[in-house]
Formats: sequence, C-alpha cells, structure tokens
Amino acid sequence: LLYADIDHYDGPNLQNWLYLRFKTILKLDPDFIYGYQYAGLYLSVIANDIPGASEIYKLGLSKFPDNFLLNLNASIHFLKEEKDLITAERCLRSILLHDSFPPNLYGLWATIKIKQGEAPSSVIRDLKVLLENVKNSEAKKFIVYKIHLLEQSIEKVDQ
Repeated sequence: LLYADIDHYDGPNLQNWLYLRFKTILKLDPDFIYGYQYAGLYLSVIANDIPGASEIYKLGLSKFPDNFLLNLNASIHFLKEEKDLITAERCLRSILLHDSFPPNLYGLWATIKIKQGEAPSSVIRDLKVLLENVKNSEAKKFIVYKIHLLEQSIEKVDQ
C-alpha cells in the first residue's frame, strides 16, 4: 500500500485513498495499535494528509491514551501541522515521566505552556515537580537548563 501512494491528495474531505484504507484496517481491528501509530505518521509526514492524520491520531488516542509512541508522534503532528497547542501539550504531558521521553522535549513542553499563556513562574514550578520525579540524569540536565532560562527571562522582565 505505501509504495503505491505516489499521488498526494490535497482535498480537505478525508477522501485520500490511503486514509480510507487505514480507516478500513482500523475498523476491522480497532485494537491494532500499530495502525494508529504508523497511519498517523505516514499520513502526516509522507502523504501530507493533515486532516486524515489528525483523525487517525484522535481515534488512536481515544483508544490508547497512554501509548508512548502514539502520544509522541501525535504531539509533534498537532504542534507542527495543526498548530493545536492544547492537544500537543496534552499529548506531551501524558508521557512526560516515561523512561523513553526525549530529554530535549521537556523544554518544548514548557515553551508550549508559555505560548498558551501560562506564567513562567507557574511553568518553573511544574518543571521543578518534574525534576523531582524524573529518573534520567540527562533529562534532569535539560529540565534544570530550562528552569534557568525561564528564571533569567523573569529577571529581565523585572529589571
């Protein structure tokens, strides 16, 4: 199926033939986690079917709200493709304490929260709570660095 998809579909009405195939597969086996993970990623990145990918991710997240890879891929999709900060932040928040969470994404999560209008001091508090709960030493370094940057930005505003 993937190799046959050489024409990209630009319509907004979810009629991309590959989206329809993925949707059929997921109707036949709604517990097929890989279908949600890879269909969403394929539709978003390769087929450039943003509405189709969003639909697949939403279906997958409703079925598997705690799946690490699904939340990670969906967060990037909703942030970059849909510009949906609320959904992107929610997806990232659900996997923050996962052992495989990429350390550099703690800063992204904090930035999203600030772009949503949350006060830097509140984000710093959230990051300090994370710092207490995260086990990965590399992740702790990223969190400490982001806290430092936010504290500096608060100091600049106060001057």
